[in-house]
Amino acid sequence: MIIHADYFLNTTALIAEIHEPFYIFINPGIMKIPVKEFFTGGARSLVRNPLLVSLFTRMGASEHAGSGSQKIIDVVVKNRFKVPELKSDLERTHLKLWIAEPLVDVSNLKEDEKKVYTFICNPPTSNKSSIKFTKKEIANAHPDITSARLTRILNKLSEQNLIVKMGAYKNRTYVKAVSSVEVIHHWGETYDIIKHLFYKDKSDS
Repeated sequence: MIIHADYFLNTTALIAEIHEPFYIFINPGIMKIPVKEFFTGGARSLVRNPLLVSLFTRMGASEHAGSGSQKIIDVVVKNRFKVPELKSDLERTHLKLWIAEPLVDVSNLKEDEKKVYTFICNPPTSNKSSIKFTKKEIANAHPDITSARLTRILNKLSEQNLIVKMGAYKNRTYVKAVSSVEVIHHWGETYDIIKHLFYKDKSDS
């Protein structure tokens, strides 16, 4: 906040608010990069206060350029936190950073529907953040639910955008619906891999 603030504006002070489920950071001035680039993991970094950057770097309190947003998104995706809320205009930049898993409304689900949804989101035999399951695998985990009932449950969860159906009927799998920031994050990782392979091939040739 200290490094990126626009000290020529008097629209707001530097504000950091600590709440139980989230933090709020407010800086005077607009961000030097578009908001969408923040969510791709800091594709570039434009310095507003180079002297402050130099000072904090010498103090060991600042890391290499463009790494801040990447670390934030990595933590959000890893812990499946709610998507950060970021707004930036000529007067101020406002970041709301959640430090809790998003609250999914499952109040309208019946007990067996909650059991299936919980299994798909947090399978007891896996620590992966996202994994696909066939209907047979779900049925094996919940033998008390009939096949017809399980089909209705999966359809309902899909209609409410709690899970996503993947593939044709015979090869269909089910996975927890992911947030937009997770999708963007994985796109960014794929781009980095392709870029690395491209430059590696260039250097080899």
